[in-house]
Amino acid sequence: MTYKRKKYHHGDTHLKKRWRVRNRKKDLDEIDEDLKEEKAEKLLNQDVDLDLPGAAQHYCLHCARYFIDDQALQEHFKTKVHKRRLKALELEPYTIEDSERAAGLGNFKLPAKRKIVTQNSEVLDKDGDVLRCSALFINGSKASENYAFLVPHVDFPEQLQHKDVLQNMLQKRQYKYDLDKLENLWAMYEDLKSLKLEQEHRKSQLTEQFLNLNKENASDSMEKLKIKVQLIKENLKNLKVPLWSAEEAAMVEALKLPNLLHSLTPEGENKVIYEYKTCPTAQKNHYTIGIERNLLCFLRNNTHYLKGDAAVFELGVKFYFSEFLRKNNFVQFSNPDFVKSLVVEGCGFDHANPGTTFILEHTDNTTVHQDKRLHLTGAGSLCTFLAYHAKNVIYSKVLPLKYFSMGRQYVPSKRDNSLFDVSQSSVVQLFAVSKNNEELEEILNEIVDIVKQLYNTFDHHYRLCYVAAHKLHMSESLRVGIEMYSTSLNSYVEVGHISLSGDFFSKRLMFKYTDNKEHKYPHILSGTILNVSKLLGCVLEQDQEFSVPDVCSLNFKKGIVDTL
Repeated sequence: MTYKRKKYHHGDTHLKKRWRVRNRKKDLDEIDEDLKEEKAEKLLNQDVDLDLPGAAQHYCLHCARYFIDDQALQEHFKTKVHKRRLKALELEPYTIEDSERAAGLGNFKLPAKRKIVTQNSEVLDKDGDVLRCSALFINGSKASENYAFLVPHVDFPEQLQHKDVLQNMLQKRQYKYDLDKLENLWAMYEDLKSLKLEQEHRKSQLTEQFLNLNKENASDSMEKLKIKVQLIKENLKNLKVPLWSAEEAAMVEALKLPNLLHSLTPEGENKVIYEYKTCPTAQKNHYTIGIERNLLCFLRNNTHYLKGDAAVFELGVKFYFSEFLRKNNFVQFSNPDFVKSLVVEGCGFDHANPGTTFILEHTDNTTVHQDKRLHLTGAGSLCTFLAYHAKNVIYSKVLPLKYFSMGRQYVPSKRDNSLFDVSQSSVVQLFAVSKNNEELEEILNEIVDIVKQLYNTFDHHYRLCYVAAHKLHMSESLRVGIEMYSTSLNSYVEVGHISLSGDFFSKRLMFKYTDNKEHKYPHILSGTILNVSKLLGCVLEQDQEFSVPDVCSLNFKKGIVDTL
């Protein structure tokens, strides 16, 4: 009995397809070479190439494949194709030495097994969600997942016109930043944006021609224009993802650029501008004194509370400062304790770093994206002031604004049993807004005089100084430090500060004022002029016998009466 043939074609078609070099990927031994540190770093940080998917910015080392965007790459990491490749790479590749052993030159050795981990695994959270590197700037396809509350204003092209000033600033700050990398990223972004505008302009021209031909009923010419318009639409569609990638890379890198320095900011060491009394010489430790006199109680995780006269001192000094500021036309503000990740990054902090702020974790089954989490900063923090003014427009006639808040400030601490590094402290925070730098410097001089009057009352040694450039936060252009000497540390402790930031915050968080029907960015001064924990620690080490100052006692009683 004869059977009909099941195949009518040549039997090696599958082999021909397998060995076709048109779409051939790298072999495992080639990929193994790519996994070496130096080569892997180059492959993961390739120059922008518009001929490759995603402009060559999203590359999988283990599969030797390019992806159109980061989301596609992260989705690929979860597929079986990628996991099978990781499994295949666990065995060391076959080498010449192995072939020589097989021929009898040496002893046979089994290939070693290795643990292969996906690159960029740190950008995935425990639920496998993609973690963004910026909560402040969101564009493109990611804007559908995370709502973009605002778009920060970045004036890097204007700053680049004075590149020598930027380089000098980075050098003084001792700030590790690749300015050339940002320049290249921004140039690529501008080129792609120009190309898009050119294509859109060409499309509008062809559309106008098409409408004119439609009136004349020139069908042949209309068909040609239709094809041209369709090609331009396809080009714009293909240009969309590379433009988003280039924009995100340039903007996120530009947001890491620190503020320009003020002319008064010293280089190298702090510059003392005022000093009251002489430095104490007695060797004391505030922790020992506080425990012996039953003034302090430290619990685990550096949690503490004040007792007796120390508690009276805390309330009295806060009431004293707040009363004095109100008399000098400062308006008291009531701030929330929590802010969003967007505001934290807008203030120049890393919102994903648990060492910067306390991040609230959800204990229920709901999942919250990293860029949408709440941070505990306290009512006496800069972040809460900026949260109120972010994406806000005010009238120029209300400027200047002079606010202060009295409350808690929460900062993750590292040192145990010390008032100089506690996670929770009572503070008085200042926040001032002006039209320009000239007005802001006048407010700074006014606040410096107020600080002198406030601290002279305690009759303890302290000094005011301009803080050196390399010690400044990225948002600060100038900082006046209020320092008291600690005999236990044998160094000065900053019990307060006043910072000038110019328009750094207002541009990042879109805080504006109107002047002659034109939107402008105000200049901001901020600072913690009183940190009770640090002040109390220095006072305990400088006082012969600790007692609550008279101004604190009087204001404590008055504050209690007003509260009741």
